[in-house]
Amino acid sequence: RKREREEEKKRRKGIKKGGKTKKEIVKEGNEEAKRNEEKKRKREVVKEIKSKK
Repeated sequence: RKREREEEKKRRKGIKKGGKTKKEIVKEGNEEAKRNEEKKRKREVVKEIKSKK
């Protein structure tokens, strides 16, 4: 009974089995998205430079 209550509390807080909260997961996702955007931009610049030659 007590264990069930503890698990329920953790679930409400948003702590997953991996120990990451929802905020952390979202933050990591945003960082990854930024990195991907930068990669895309760099690729486009390289393409432009190559096409000018």
